[in-house]
Amino acid sequence: MLPIWPLLVIVSANILYNLATKEIPAQAPPFLALSLAYAVAFAVSLSAHFLSHRSDGASLLAGCQQLNGASLVLGLSIVALEGGYIMLYRCGWPMSLGSLTANILLALALLAIGAFFYKENLSLRSAGGIVLCLVGLALIYSKG
Repeated sequence: MLPIWPLLVIVSANILYNLATKEIPAQAPPFLALSLAYAVAFAVSLSAHFLSHRSDGASLLAGCQQLNGASLVLGLSIVALEGGYIMLYRCGWPMSLGSLTANILLALALLAIGAFFYKENLSLRSAGGIVLCLVGLALIYSKG
């Protein structure tokens, strides 16, 4: 069985993330708010690197040489993701429906990407889950 603690970290962090994103004042410049968040994230990430790898400046440079373009794409996607959530809430989406809809659509997209590009098994059970997600979205947004 896979360890559950990473999921608990993700869910806990996502709760804080959505609460903090929704509480950014409407008059605050969104990308300035993100810049402050990234400064905090940079300091915490770099501190975590040094604590977990006991590295010095030379090993930091060596570690940077092991990185590839994925880190750059991750940075760009983080800005788009977080900017998107700020705009989602500023446009009036309720926290529950906005995040739920985004995450269901994300899960469906990742299932397809996993199956087609990474040759992950798409079981009958997964197909049933896809149908339930689509039915769930239809129920949420139906006018009845």
